[in-house]
Amino acid sequence: MARFRRDKPHELRTPLEKWLHVPKFGELYDAGEACVPESLRQEEGIEMALDSMRNARADYEVRELIEMRMKAVRDEATRMEQAHLDGVAKGLERGRQEGLEQARQALLETARRMLEEGMPPESVARLTGLRLQDLES
Repeated sequence: MARFRRDKPHELRTPLEKWLHVPKFGELYDAGEACVPESLRQEEGIEMALDSMRNARADYEVRELIEMRMKAVRDEATRMEQAHLDGVAKGLERGRQEGLEQARQALLETARRMLEEGMPPESVARLTGLRLQDLES
């Protein structure tokens, strides 16, 4: 409608025109881009409607901030949980590697004792599962 231009609220004559202007261009007054014209302030209830719009927008912005903060908290919790799981996995792998190395060293020690007792290297290799090359070193 040509009559409802954002820069011409003073041209509005009837209460209906003024009330139709408020929802269409109310964000101008909410964002501080324009002062509420006297012609609109004189209409009963328009100031209250604009205040309600400001409150609704503020509530929306606060809700958005709260939701963004909650998302950041969830993201951080996810990162921390993943870091914990990565640490546990690395610890388990390191423990497994150390355990395997200790078992290998114990097996080599047993093989060394068997060889010292005079068992043939082939028998020691067969009983321990070690290779002959491992026994030679």
